[in-house]
Amino acid sequence: MKPILRIGEGYALSKIYSSLMAVATIMCLYAVKQVSAQEAEPAATAVADVKPLQIGDTIPEYLWHLPLKLVNHPPAGGKDSITLNDYRDKLIILDFWATWCKPCISSLYKLDTLQKQFADGLAVIPITYEEEEKAEAFITNKGWSLPSVIEEANLKKYFPHQSIPHQVWIKSGRVEAIVGPEYARANMIRDVLAGKNVAFNHKIEVPFDKMKPLFINGNGGNGSNMLYQSVISGRLQARVAGVIRPYPNEILAYNYPVEMLYKTALQNSALAPFNNDRYIIYDVDDTLRFRISQRALKEVHDDSLRSRWEKENAYCYNLVLPKGSDIQDVNERMFRDLNDFFGKYFNVVVASEDREVPALAIVKTAGYRGLSTRGGETLRSWDADSRALVLQNAPVSYLIHYMNAMLDNRPKIGLDPFNRPIVDETGIAGNVDMMVSAKFTDIGSVREALQEYGLDLAEKVTTVKMIVFKYNQQPKQ
Repeated sequence: MKPILRIGEGYALSKIYSSLMAVATIMCLYAVKQVSAQEAEPAATAVADVKPLQIGDTIPEYLWHLPLKLVNHPPAGGKDSITLNDYRDKLIILDFWATWCKPCISSLYKLDTLQKQFADGLAVIPITYEEEEKAEAFITNKGWSLPSVIEEANLKKYFPHQSIPHQVWIKSGRVEAIVGPEYARANMIRDVLAGKNVAFNHKIEVPFDKMKPLFINGNGGNGSNMLYQSVISGRLQARVAGVIRPYPNEILAYNYPVEMLYKTALQNSALAPFNNDRYIIYDVDDTLRFRISQRALKEVHDDSLRSRWEKENAYCYNLVLPKGSDIQDVNERMFRDLNDFFGKYFNVVVASEDREVPALAIVKTAGYRGLSTRGGETLRSWDADSRALVLQNAPVSYLIHYMNAMLDNRPKIGLDPFNRPIVDETGIAGNVDMMVSAKFTDIGSVREALQEYGLDLAEKVTTVKMIVFKYNQQPKQ
């Protein structure tokens, strides 16, 4: 028995199940680059009539005259409030900060020095949402000469941001730059004051709520910079179902029952010999089997019940692996994700196990004289002229694949289903060349064709590698 693979955490059906590993936003990239960005201060209450200002926008007249509460204004006992209009003829640098933000503190030490150096042309205005007592004591302790705006929320509405330090440069009545602290250098200030064209790498802010899933409804952006994701959801409200692999490292299966999701993951997988119902065992009760197997619906003829079943028991799975991953990587990860989620949600997992079951075995007869190959490309094809399956330098398993596919058509032509798994017990290790001319929906016809090669089909109880749906943990009695 092979081990069952599990990862992550399971969630309720009403929520999206996701393990996400992505470079989420430009903010995050900036934080890594600077090793300094901190989460922003708590967001202010939104005001419907405030339009955030962008690069090149003119500062509205109202904003110039907005009173800003102040601490640490020189000299001692100076102003307790200012307006931006007081510094309209200077280069203004608004610096959003907080006492808990270590990068902000490092930045303010530099800004304090720069203010003294460019006193005639520069106005550095630190801005914090924090209360007067806390901010004033902190600034006094640091020995800064810079005053700071305190208890301020309105300016953030005009200059929204997700991380601090966050700086807004204003010159000649317009927004010159929206940047982090890396541009607050003497040479940059000198160039801006001189009217030179400075190439700022402006910060890009996107809506981001840390309490909501990333990229849902635009939270954190449109997902174009996502590098990895794994998502399981309930049924889409659309009468469609299927699977698509846009690239080798991606898969989307939508509105599939649990059984079909697993079949998709097991395609071309070493975990199972074939992706076929003959090789599936359900070691769960009938109620659970009804919920995870679409085959149970074949006995349901009530349209309303079928519609309800699809609504409650269909799921979607989306996986994006890093570039360079292939289909096998995708299938293996999908299998692990399904086991992890449904192992918690339904208490059911899937494993590949050797089981003693009634089967149809391909065996050698006394007339077997050996099979070999002349080499060349490995092929399995259908010769229409001779109505024969042609194997060229191929394993016997290719014959079993074809038999499984053809036997699935028996009900379509009015024959009873054939439910036994087919297993190779010939002991033939290498590839072979064969031309098997038979009616493959008829076991007797296939037996007759195989006997020409000294092979036969025998019904027997034997060991077969099966796919088993079973309880993750045995239900309590």
